[in-house]
Amino acid sequence: GGIGYFSGPIIGATLLTTLQLYLSNYTEAWLFYQGIIFILIVMYAPTGIAGIIYCHVPAMKRGLLGHLVPAYLKGLGPLLLLTVSIVFLVEFIFNWSGQFYGTDPVHIFGVTWNPVGPIIWLMMAVGFGLGGMGLRYSIRTVRESWAEVNTLLSERSPV
Repeated sequence: GGIGYFSGPIIGATLLTTLQLYLSNYTEAWLFYQGIIFILIVMYAPTGIAGIIYCHVPAMKRGLLGHLVPAYLKGLGPLLLLTVSIVFLVEFIFNWSGQFYGTDPVHIFGVTWNPVGPIIWLMMAVGFGLGGMGLRYSIRTVRESWAEVNTLLSERSPV
């Protein structure tokens, strides 16, 4: 949710409840995904989702949000690729943990996948590699965009 923000616990509780309700319909690993998201938020966004939202308010008020959008969009593709690779890995591991050798097909994103074939593992490895490298590059771009926005905010702020 976000420490230091009144709306933080409300946002956090709403998101966690929604995640639980919807993910539990699709996968047995829903609690694992919820844990991953929680750990990532604690590690990389200590002020929580509310902090992420509220840090954009000054840029939005001064019409500078447009400087950040291209950098965010550049990181969206690698983030989605990495997320899909993680989903495949988690679902395959959960499939294997529930049976001997895990040879049953796995249903992900409405498609049936064979966890035994090497092609899907190669696709996951490539997804992890490209997604990780792409995120590393896009994080640099986001930092540069934020530096530019902060410079513009400091120039426009009254003394």
